[in-house]
Amino acid sequence: LQEEALRASWSVYLELGEVLHLRGVSFAVLLSRKGGMMETEVKEADIPPEMDIQTDESNGMTTREVTQFAAYRQGQMVSICDLDMGPGEGTENMEIMLLGYVVNGSKKLKVEIGPLVEWCIEYGSDPTIWTHTARAWYKILSPIEEYRAVHELARRRFELCSRLFILAVTIMSEQCTYESLVSVLAQPYKQMKGYSEKEILMESNFILDQADSLDDPSLRNTDFAKALRQKAAQIAKEQKAEQKAEQKKQQKVAANRKDNTAADKEKKERKKSNKPAADFVWEPRSNDRIVKNALLKRCAKILTNLMKDKLAWWFLQPVDPVAHGCPNYLEVIKEPMDLGTVMARLSSGKVYESAEQMARDVRLIWSNCKRYNEPESELSLMASKLQAKFEEIIAREEEDVLKDPSKLVRSSSVASKRPTEDRVEARSPSNTNLEYGASAAERVKKGRTAKKAVAADFGDGGQLTKRLSERQMKLAEKNDKSCTEEGASDPVIFEAPPPTPTSAAPKRYCIAKRCKRVAKGSSKYCGTSCVMVVAEARVKMMARLMAEEEILAVIGGSAREIHKVVVDAGIKQ
Repeated sequence: LQEEALRASWSVYLELGEVLHLRGVSFAVLLSRKGGMMETEVKEADIPPEMDIQTDESNGMTTREVTQFAAYRQGQMVSICDLDMGPGEGTENMEIMLLGYVVNGSKKLKVEIGPLVEWCIEYGSDPTIWTHTARAWYKILSPIEEYRAVHELARRRFELCSRLFILAVTIMSEQCTYESLVSVLAQPYKQMKGYSEKEILMESNFILDQADSLDDPSLRNTDFAKALRQKAAQIAKEQKAEQKAEQKKQQKVAANRKDNTAADKEKKERKKSNKPAADFVWEPRSNDRIVKNALLKRCAKILTNLMKDKLAWWFLQPVDPVAHGCPNYLEVIKEPMDLGTVMARLSSGKVYESAEQMARDVRLIWSNCKRYNEPESELSLMASKLQAKFEEIIAREEEDVLKDPSKLVRSSSVASKRPTEDRVEARSPSNTNLEYGASAAERVKKGRTAKKAVAADFGDGGQLTKRLSERQMKLAEKNDKSCTEEGASDPVIFEAPPPTPTSAAPKRYCIAKRCKRVAKGSSKYCGTSCVMVVAEARVKMMARLMAEEEILAVIGGSAREIHKVVVDAGIKQ
């Protein structure tokens, strides 16, 4: 049937993809067009007799040649080696079909063949691959380009077995050693590729099965086949050991996963049981001053965690009625509040005396938002989520504080105002030695100076100095005079233990983060670089809290410029 006549007479049926019955031959019309010509696909039962090469009258099987082929299973390309899998290996109801061109001289017809039954190798000087269905045998010539990678497995097995058989029947058996044949197979032969020893060992079982099934025992009796059997047995043993080790590994992983799953489930249930309700409002569980101070120190961490939330961006700075388009905001909200203001108050150390006061300002942010906006608005929903998160975080921090109260340091309610380095120097053995080795008059003089400084710090107008005992002064002078005349040692006025002669003053280290150098003199830092690093970090923190872009503009400038901007901005600390 000529394609021109088919296109002219049956154009309507071609467009609709109908099945035509012309002259008793069934054609499945393909809708794909190539260069304006229609390509038809014939079923195996409809292949005309002129495409047969020969017919075996004993069993009625015909012989045909197929080129430009590809094997398919359920629409996916598969290797014809899958035909070697038995019915119990997952191939039920998964027939393999062959799509290609049956050729006979100049005649060419695209056909769908199948289902395929098996494939085999024809050995000899001109070996070929064959496959057959229930109707005919097909000599496979060359695959399509897209199928070459899938067909590589069948090609490797075919070429290795056919070349080994040719070598076994053409050379002496004593020359068919394992090393010699491996070296020969590494070289190409006609249209066949060369293969490495690794590829030969990969197909060792298939090669040995083919050698055992051949009527000609030439290949089966070679030294190559014997050596290959030994190597195949060793490979099988190693694979079995690897599979056993892998199985144990998987069992161990499964057991660990099961244990982890159970542990995670228990952890989730425990966390769910401890999770506060949606309307939970935190209240302090302890009135202990030490616990309250410890929780207050954690408030900065709580606020930082809250400000990092992706929903908190709207609440970081005060509401600007003009910029935010809410001119009546200050009329509705009498006490505005934001997270930046709360953090600034907390950093000053002068506004909040407990975490409850800080929590009151944070809750004021959410209540203001809900009062000014509609209950179902996006901002109100954001405020509700952040409120629940805040209450959960502060409750968890209090729980951590109460878990181990032994770590809380019990000290006086009034913290020392002296710098850390001053306190270290006062406790250092070197200063103790100076005090202990001085005369009584010098110690009294130094004591007066120290008490005057303390009285000035406490702001009592020097009353503490006036309350010094005159009797203690006279007694100190008398003891000093008597000790000088008699050569006795100075009396101990301060109850301090005698110093250890070999004890050295403790080292004070730089307080800059990640710096491990020793501080210089009475300074807290090891040098100017650490001073500038700490100053820059503090100014950046102040700029972030006070929203002063001018401070950020002069970072990296001189200390005088930074100090001027800080003073102009009205930042006290």
